[in-house]
Amino acid sequence: MVTALLALLLAGQDAAAAAPGPVEVEIGVAGTAEVPAQGYRVSGYFFAPGVSPEEAGAQVASAKTAAVAAIRPLGPIDQPVCAPDPYKLGFVGNEAVGGPDPDTQDADEPVVPQFETYQAVFRDRQSAERAAAALRQAGARNIQGPSGVLFDCAAARRAAQADALTRGRPDAEAYAQQLGLRVLGVRRIVQSSGDNPLESLQLAMTTQAVPAPANKVRFVVPVKVTYLLDR
Repeated sequence: MVTALLALLLAGQDAAAAAPGPVEVEIGVAGTAEVPAQGYRVSGYFFAPGVSPEEAGAQVASAKTAAVAAIRPLGPIDQPVCAPDPYKLGFVGNEAVGGPDPDTQDADEPVVPQFETYQAVFRDRQSAERAAAALRQAGARNIQGPSGVLFDCAAARRAAQADALTRGRPDAEAYAQQLGLRVLGVRRIVQSSGDNPLESLQLAMTTQAVPAPANKVRFVVPVKVTYLLDR
């Protein structure tokens, strides 16, 4: 995911050869780091289609209760996960989703969940694998994991930031060569906040394009680096 915008627009080789300096070139790159997992997450959802809301709610509640009872002895932990992030694409964790909207539903009409997601985090992979089996046994769908997670992202973030600078430099060198200039250094660095939905989607696609190795977490930092080119 590399894009570049030249601050000075030049047309043709003759113009490029005569390019004055300094020139700024902005390189967008996703710095990545693969670090050991600090925990493991499993998830799935319970769904009961084709029946009345009451029957569906009862089926979903029964299946989820059975799964939770089977998973509890495995020692799920309640600790915030800093990565991988769900990228704000709609995953709702342990909450009920789907069914009637409580904001538009009549007050006397009960809200019966027909679709519920479940996720749990464990310290070790073996417990997470057994939890995934328990979800499957309880009838959960779309079971994901075990997948590695991080509780402390500081070291991974620094490694990904360094990787972004390493990845961006060759592109800046290529632009400099075409213009008959050289890279003097970095002028500006802007790291994405992750609040932009499109950037979040692109980040998710970049991260998930190739699965991380077993027992590893791929941490990605989108960065825009502006390099200064001159003679």
